[in-house]
Amino acid sequence: MPSWKVVIPVVYPSANVLLRQHWAKRRSQIGKWAMVLQALMAHVPPASGRRRFVRITRYGKRELDPANAWTGADKLIVDNLVRLGYLVDDSRRWLTLSVLSRKGQPERTEIEIRDPS
Repeated sequence: MPSWKVVIPVVYPSANVLLRQHWAKRRSQIGKWAMVLQALMAHVPPASGRRRFVRITRYGKRELDPANAWTGADKLIVDNLVRLGYLVDDSRRWLTLSVLSRKGQPERTEIEIRDPS
């Protein structure tokens, strides 16, 4: 089962922070995450019509509750993975998603993508 892992040395914001931002600032942040993902995931092949498993783990100063962790991951990471072609779609048909939030140092966001065998 092919697997790829990317470690981003920053954490994505919680839903509380992200959804309270002005739309222009949020759009800018989405664009910055797209550039980071595109640069760090250049070794990952496109989805090409395959279902994928994605695990996103956020290690930060504090652990987020599930809703806050999921919303930030969805808007900044999953939507960009679809736009960049690493996922066919973010529906259940094409994606099995796991989002975890852990307390840990150094702060980072880990993304693991697996193709089913």
